[in-house]
Amino acid sequence: TRMGNRLARLAPWNAYEAKDGFIIICVANNAQWSAFLEAMGREDLKEDPRFKDQQGRYKNSDDVEGIVNSWLINLTKEEALTRLREKKVVCDDIPEFRDVLESPQLKARNMIQEVIHPLSGKTGLKVAGFPIKMTEMEAGFSKSAPFPGQHTEEILTQLLGVAKGEIEELKEEEVI
Repeated sequence: TRMGNRLARLAPWNAYEAKDGFIIICVANNAQWSAFLEAMGREDLKEDPRFKDQQGRYKNSDDVEGIVNSWLINLTKEEALTRLREKKVVCDDIPEFRDVLESPQLKARNMIQEVIHPLSGKTGLKVAGFPIKMTEMEAGFSKSAPFPGQHTEEILTQLLGVAKGEIEELKEEEVI
């Protein structure tokens, strides 16, 4: 969105860059704001009229973003998360994609599956697994999603009743 990862009317509520990656910080009310300032060691901002309530923080969200970014620039994700969690500020790590693919939790739930690439025939194409799990039925994928146009002829002939001759004409005219 135009706002990036910000949440309308709340600040700070965004993905922020630390020294070694991104974290998310979500501050929804004045008590959380106070705890957040303590975690940053910026209690001086508790009396700043720009930030006295959520409406003010949102109105001055660019300033809030600057404060958060300047605090995080020299901290690792773990250092920042430790300080924030000690004060019970809502936050978490935003893992890199490669870390998601290796997540033990996602692997245990079969949420990362490997299928055969539809064009090359090579194995190892990783896809998101089936999200619904049932105790007595396995769900999953035996092949990858179709590539664009892979089933066009089947759809045209079997579902829409288009004659083979018409399909050939559409191909010659480069419609399909």
